[in-house]
Amino acid sequence: MDCDWKPDEQGLQQILQLLKESQSPDTTTQRSVQQKLEQLNQYPDFNNYLIFVLTKLKSEDEPTRSLSGLILKNNVKAHYQNFPNGVSEFIKNECLQNIGDSSPLIRATVGILITTIASKGELQNWPELLPKLCLLLDSEDYNTCEGAFGALQKICEDSAEILDSDMLDRPLNVMIPKFLQFFKHSSPKIRSHAIACVNQFIISRTQALMLHIDPFIENLFALATDEEPEVRKNVCRALVMLLEVRMDRLLPQMHNIIQYMLQRTQDQDENVALEACEFWLTLAEQPVCKDVLGGHLSQLTPVLVNGMRYSEIDIILLKGDVEEDEAIPDNEQDIRPRFHRSRTVAQQHEGDGIEEDEDDDDDLDDDDDTISDWNLRKCSAAALDVLANVFRDELLLHILPLLKELLFHQEWVVKESGILVLGAIAEGCMQGMITYLPELIPHLVQCLMDKKALVRSIACWTLSRYAHWVVSQPPDLYLKPLMTELLKRILDSNKRVQEAACSAFATLEEEACTELVPYLAYILDTLVFAFTKYQHKNLLILYDAIGTLADSVGHHLNKPVHTHTHTHTHTHTHTHTHTHIHTHTLLLILYDSIGTLADSVGHHLNKPVHTHTHTHTHTHTHTHTHTHTHTHTHTHTPAHSLRLHRHACRLRGSPPQQTGTHTHTHIHTHTLLLILYDSIGTLADSVGHHLNKPVHTHTHTHTHTHTHTHTHTHTHTLFILYSAIGTLADSVGHHLNKPEYIQMLMPPLIQKWNQLKDEDKDLFPLLECLSSVATALQSGFLPYCEPVYQRCVNLVQKTLAQAMLHQSQPEVYEAPDKDFMIVALDLLSGLAEGLGGNIEQLVARSTILTLMYQCMQVTTATTASSRSCTSVCRTKCQRSARAPSPCWET
Repeated sequence: MDCDWKPDEQGLQQILQLLKESQSPDTTTQRSVQQKLEQLNQYPDFNNYLIFVLTKLKSEDEPTRSLSGLILKNNVKAHYQNFPNGVSEFIKNECLQNIGDSSPLIRATVGILITTIASKGELQNWPELLPKLCLLLDSEDYNTCEGAFGALQKICEDSAEILDSDMLDRPLNVMIPKFLQFFKHSSPKIRSHAIACVNQFIISRTQALMLHIDPFIENLFALATDEEPEVRKNVCRALVMLLEVRMDRLLPQMHNIIQYMLQRTQDQDENVALEACEFWLTLAEQPVCKDVLGGHLSQLTPVLVNGMRYSEIDIILLKGDVEEDEAIPDNEQDIRPRFHRSRTVAQQHEGDGIEEDEDDDDDLDDDDDTISDWNLRKCSAAALDVLANVFRDELLLHILPLLKELLFHQEWVVKESGILVLGAIAEGCMQGMITYLPELIPHLVQCLMDKKALVRSIACWTLSRYAHWVVSQPPDLYLKPLMTELLKRILDSNKRVQEAACSAFATLEEEACTELVPYLAYILDTLVFAFTKYQHKNLLILYDAIGTLADSVGHHLNKPVHTHTHTHTHTHTHTHTHTHIHTHTLLLILYDSIGTLADSVGHHLNKPVHTHTHTHTHTHTHTHTHTHTHTHTHTHTPAHSLRLHRHACRLRGSPPQQTGTHTHTHIHTHTLLLILYDSIGTLADSVGHHLNKPVHTHTHTHTHTHTHTHTHTHTHTLFILYSAIGTLADSVGHHLNKPEYIQMLMPPLIQKWNQLKDEDKDLFPLLECLSSVATALQSGFLPYCEPVYQRCVNLVQKTLAQAMLHQSQPEVYEAPDKDFMIVALDLLSGLAEGLGGNIEQLVARSTILTLMYQCMQVTTATTASSRSCTSVCRTKCQRSARAPSPCWET
């Protein structure tokens, strides 16, 4: 296509009108515009119009031009391979000609478009791109130089690996020396771009950079006091990464670097301070840490402690002045994606040691999850935590004088930071702290009654960090007062405190276990009453607490009935969170379910297995209304649920330890095979020669039509309630199997069970909770087992039907959400474990064995393609040993 392509005026006006309408806040208008844009994508030169508006139509306003470029960027990502050659060439030429647009917004949009095209494999097919951009760096026109550097920075971020390969004849040999020349450019924006480009190649130890490492470091030192915050931030980021890969080059200047980082950690620009604070986290991981940092602890400690205070902006964002908010509905962003994690996966991930990677999200929450995912407060607290583990009591010498002032300060913000400091050092300085805990624990319990909600919530978390010491003392001294006040805070009028109290109580349950048996009636009364108060998010944690309690006290719940009745008005709303479960996780749970089932029903497996392949035709009409704003700084793999580790401990008979809500996990395929062999062995041991039966396959066709309208209204606190119940069951186990406790606990759970539809992902935490409760109640769960069992079978059956449809016609049918099958299989395993032989009749009357056989057929092919992540599995399992985990790992 000719490069001087001209648009049709009528078509151009139509597209401009669509671009204007797309900026409307009205959802119906946006949906209409989206449909029209999709229709226009059928025309080959539609993308020519979009690049024309972006680069040529300078009479239009910048937001409209930029929007045109971003729509084109999305088309490139989705359909670039289908672009006619003339269209793609026209777009490339226009990008290079307009990289120096006078508008920063348009330059940035053009840069994004260039790197998107490059990431589609076009670096090889666009050989003039990199030489042209490098040539434009020498332009005397600032806009051209800045635009070219902006594009190069994005390309370095997105395509670093290919830039350092022979595929492109190693362009970094030219580019990195070129970048270094601009470290002293007169424009701070250009200097910042130059450092950012080079920084992309530090961790990978790119040879082109290693050859110039000394001039690179010299240039960094020269820019250390640059007046531009963005430059200082990139300098700090570079030094942090160099700690990991070229410590040898930094050691001669380490004293000066530490002094510099102390200054930058107190920088007026919080982004600079945050980058500098990362230095202490990284240095703590280095073998030389004690030698090089020991003499600076007296300076560093107050800097980190000061960084742990809430800023004024933090308090505003957290609504720190709102003390009572339990009646305020949760916002959609309050509910983070939830991932089921089964007891079986836990068994594969149990281990010892501490892994310092930051991927262990949501271990515990210090209640600032509504602000930045990672901020100076959290980074300072994390740094203090790791340094406490390095220096132990040596650090405590510098902390104690500060704590005396902070913990009893009149200003609540200062006192709150002191409580956070006390929690941060709990793991590393525990031995030295024991002397002071008889005085500090009662003070912290008093802080649970503070008038400020943020003080009450952080006190909950810090007390959970010392739960192990609390339960080691005579119960009346510390355990009973702490338990009593935490239960009051579970019923707090502030949702943040409710969440913190439930999480802390779950940790206390795990540490105390059967020590809680004398207080079961009071505990259950409080948790059941919380059902009438909690919204969705906190109900999750309450479920977990009750589940853990059930696991710990077990049959002690079998008491004469005395039911407490509370009357409250409760409005139930649904939440739909976006979750992803890997196929290998499903297999782990499936294998565990087979093994547990075999142990429970024995010879009743002596039946012919008839495998039915159901082909269902589903017509789904979904109406979703979403407004998503995504800011990605880290890439995380899907995680699983809070109680993985607790289930594993229950199965193995070992004491439970606190683990995080989200542990990022991959299992190698050969690991799955080992588990499968073990499950088959267990099955064979249980049923012997009765396995010698034929397998028959039948095919049935069913047609279902489903119309779903999802309204995303999140009620945050109910999730935490579920979590607390599950933790309770995990902690007290069979002691829960008492009629009076069953009558208190089961009605609200069954009420929630009946309210939720099979398509509602709120089933996940409820099924997890019921798994622990069923195991703990044993025969006490019999009155409820049949409908629960049947629903689990139905969930497995529906998921399999959808999976088979997707396999046969992937272009027509969506892949099912396997989470529903996973949680159902996990609960079936819990039922088999708790009911023992009583589950025989349910198995005999159902198709569960056939379904399990189908599960293995559906999932094995997908799992076989899983890439090797054994090291990830190992390190995550090590991380689960930390109890409880730091609140800043969110």
